[in-house]
Amino acid sequence: MAEAAVVGVPDKILGQAILAFIRCHDGRSLTEKEVVKHCRINLEDFMVPQSVSVLDSFPKTSSGKIDKLALKTQATQVTQ
Repeated sequence: MAEAAVVGVPDKILGQAILAFIRCHDGRSLTEKEVVKHCRINLEDFMVPQSVSVLDSFPKTSSGKIDKLALKTQATQVTQ
């Protein structure tokens, strides 16, 4: 994985759920199932993302950091 970010998204049951975004190195790929399996092995249950979205690129801020606000907006639009 080259980059990863997680955001909270609205959830009818939990109130908020974890959505993970990943971008793989060129030529590599991961499935949502593989990422969740890895997280279940290495994280506490409450930290495991409910879903995973694989992106070609991340939105960036003017300082070059991952723009989590843009990801959260994108995620909220998809989940509604």
